[in-house]
Amino acid sequence: MFDNPMALLVGVVGWLVAALVAYVFVAFAGFAGIGVIGLLICFISLRIELESGGVVGTVSSPDSFRRQIERQQEMSRAERAARRHEQSLTARSVRFFLNLGIALALIGFGGFIYDQL
Repeated sequence: MFDNPMALLVGVVGWLVAALVAYVFVAFAGFAGIGVIGLLICFISLRIELESGGVVGTVSSPDSFRRQIERQQEMSRAERAARRHEQSLTARSVRFFLNLGIALALIGFGGFIYDQL
């Protein structure tokens, strides 16, 4: 399944570090920490959705858009189909994480308000 065990090790260590940071953040901030993590996930998901398939960066010029459109028009049917398939997979993943972020934000901030009452 995994061709490179070193890449798997780096991925696992990265997830462990991220989980540790999230745990420490939630331990200090409680329910509000869960809400902030949910908002962060929502922000990242929306940013990925906005930048998918387009010019990425802070400076967008008409020349960048023109080159992008020209490249898309030069693609073969198979390349366009592969690109659409990749964009659909990305959209499904982004939608899942956006829903997860919304749920975490609602649970976190709802729990914080409930805890304050």
